[in-house]
Amino acid sequence: MPEGTTHMYPLFIEIKEKDALIIDPRTSLFHDLGDADAKYWESQLCPMPSQGWNDTIYDCAWPAIASVYLVCKKDNCLPESWQRRFAEQTASTVVECDAGHMVLLSQPQTVVDVVIQAAEGKL
Repeated sequence: MPEGTTHMYPLFIEIKEKDALIIDPRTSLFHDLGDADAKYWESQLCPMPSQGWNDTIYDCAWPAIASVYLVCKKDNCLPESWQRRFAEQTASTVVECDAGHMVLLSQPQTVVDVVIQAAEGKL
């Protein structure tokens, strides 16, 4: 998103007073994990502050620093079209995977491989 853009609350977030809560985390965040792992990670969630979700973006690093966006094709929080738009708006190199929103939990090696490739200038 370009600097000066004002965020909106994501569709997968519910605001309750000062808390931002994930709606149905099992389906939105952890659907590509096994039951035991999903249950564990759901138990680790805590409310996020509701403040800041609808603020204006400024002082962004992406105009000066190359970035990579890992598009998660099975993400139930952010549709693939949104992810691609975010990547385009930030001029990020796009890498795809068949994971949900929490790719760092469901496919950690994918994340490691992308970070290493980016660090080595191979993307």
